[in-house]
Amino acid sequence: MILALTVRKFVCSTPTCPRKIFTERLPGLVQSYGRMTTRLSALLQVLGLGTGGQLGTRLAGRQGIATSPSSLLRSLMQFRASGIPAVRVLGVDDWSWKKRRRYGTILVDLERYKIIDLLQDRERSTFAAWLRAHPTVRVISRDRATDYAAAAREAAPQALQVADRYHLVHNLADALELFLARCRTEIRRASQERLPEDEPLPEASPVSLPPSAHVWRQQPTQRAERAYHAHRAEREDRYRQLSALHAASG
Repeated sequence: MILALTVRKFVCSTPTCPRKIFTERLPGLVQSYGRMTTRLSALLQVLGLGTGGQLGTRLAGRQGIATSPSSLLRSLMQFRASGIPAVRVLGVDDWSWKKRRRYGTILVDLERYKIIDLLQDRERSTFAAWLRAHPTVRVISRDRATDYAAAAREAAPQALQVADRYHLVHNLADALELFLARCRTEIRRASQERLPEDEPLPEASPVSLPPSAHVWRQQPTQRAERAYHAHRAEREDRYRQLSALHAASG
């Protein structure tokens, strides 16, 4: 459906006026230079916010609206949300404008469960400037990024910084993995010590000595060395178990 409008045009006779021609506006019906009515634009924004690009296009087609995913996304880019309310508990994390190339920062009101702002990048100065403009923040839930932590200490010293749920579970999983790997190493060592004296231990294959650590790499920490040996023992145990199962099945 095409709606053709005829509007009045006015000419200013003042010589110093920067704009000579004025055209009548219809803000309640269509925006200036708009290709669709204000009501249709609002409807497309509702469809885009509720369903997204592809699904919104299919739903619009069922309602007799011919559009495309790109048109829905453009309507969302023109959406102007209301002012940001006072936020007390803030969630901050990075998100990808373009994966592995450009990242921004997403800010969430964790009491209202709503996204309140998107920052163009994940730089410390950008987040610090946002915090200075919103001094009501009292709790900041973040990931392990040092830039976010430094920005919060600098611009919102009154706020309590906590780790979000995902990174709490992630840290716990890392600690448990290291702990269980150490336990496996100790169990393997104890089982070897209880072998009968007449049963010889399996001979280790000769391994050529690598160059000294200070020649080709930095000296690792003791924690990294323990984790490496624990994981190596776990892989060796799995290989022996698989070899025994293969021999028994053959």
